[in-house]
Amino acid sequence: MDRDRLVVHCTLEVARELLGKTLNPDQISWGLHETDTIRRLARQLSRDRSEQALDAYADCLKSNLKMWEVFPGILGLLERLGESGKQVALVTSVPNRTLVREALEGLTLKRYFAAVVTGEDVTRNKSDPEGIQMNAGVITGAALWGSKAMRDLWGPMASQVRPDFEFQTVAEFDRFLFPARV
Repeated sequence: MDRDRLVVHCTLEVARELLGKTLNPDQISWGLHETDTIRRLARQLSRDRSEQALDAYADCLKSNLKMWEVFPGILGLLERLGESGKQVALVTSVPNRTLVREALEGLTLKRYFAAVVTGEDVTRNKSDPEGIQMNAGVITGAALWGSKAMRDLWGPMASQVRPDFEFQTVAEFDRFLFPARV
């Protein structure tokens, strides 16, 4: 799922409406946590006002779930993985378990995941491998993991797990997992 457009929209909206700041998308920090920009802008505010800004951000995300996008080809790939008996887990840095559940339900993706780990479930941020390791008891056998950004894989790489293959598109990954029969 891609929610970058939603994160940008909500960050700009909260910055403008609650914090009185006009930002352009280039000013949004893509740090360890999606709320980094809001937290940075709210530093000089009272604790209550800062929490209000973070709550407004969460409310914006919830009210704009339609802006989350499923990457082209993902639904077909998830369907084939399920049909082949492979279990799939989702590990996301989104810091709200309820929001992730609502998004998965709204996008009709929930049924594809045997486990879901959110930013609310881990004690260490991406790219620490904690979220992937939490699935060890749920997902058995060889593991495949992917990300839309290589920076998300730094943690697993740092823990001596190295990717055997890199794919640039969902279609490439799909063809690797399910090669056409000759």
